[in-house]
Amino acid sequence: MADKEKKPLSTIHKRNLFGIGHYTLKYGAWAAPAVPAGIIIGVNFEDWFINSGNGVQLGFGFTSLALSIVLTYFAIAKKKKILEKVSAFWLVAILIVCWALSLLFLASIAQDLGTSLMWIALGVFVGAAMDETDTRIIKPKSDDYKGLVDEFHLDKRSERKRLREEARRKQAEEEAKQEALKKEEKQKRQAVD
Repeated sequence: MADKEKKPLSTIHKRNLFGIGHYTLKYGAWAAPAVPAGIIIGVNFEDWFINSGNGVQLGFGFTSLALSIVLTYFAIAKKKKILEKVSAFWLVAILIVCWALSLLFLASIAQDLGTSLMWIALGVFVGAAMDETDTRIIKPKSDDYKGLVDEFHLDKRSERKRLREEARRKQAEEEAKQEALKKEEKQKRQAVD
């Protein structure tokens, strides 16, 4: 059997592939730290919550830990905007309080927590690599192909949409002209009477 030659991908297919890659990496970067956290909590759930008798305390601890992680992400991502409004000391103080509360509640499982935080940190590194790949490689290529498709009207759906919008605009202009003519005729009739 002869090998078939691979047909090169069209611009639309490349745009779609890079678009899929962009969104996969964009949202995967946020999901990467959650996967090890979910697995570790699922594996140790019975020991930590049911058998230990510290279920409520650990619930508060994990909630405050999640809040601490989200606030730290937010503080790093929006650092410039935050520091324009408040002092850096307020930001650091809030983050330290959140982390301290979570560690106080989670003191009974400190060793397991340290191990789980290391796995979560690995997930954060994976997420950072995914985000870096997305912003530096995939997103610019996706935008380039999207621009090419839009510029040369290669996508049949977008071309049909553009033509429909043009037809609607022309129809609206025609209706506006006819309305204006009717108003002029009406004014002429009233002026004659």
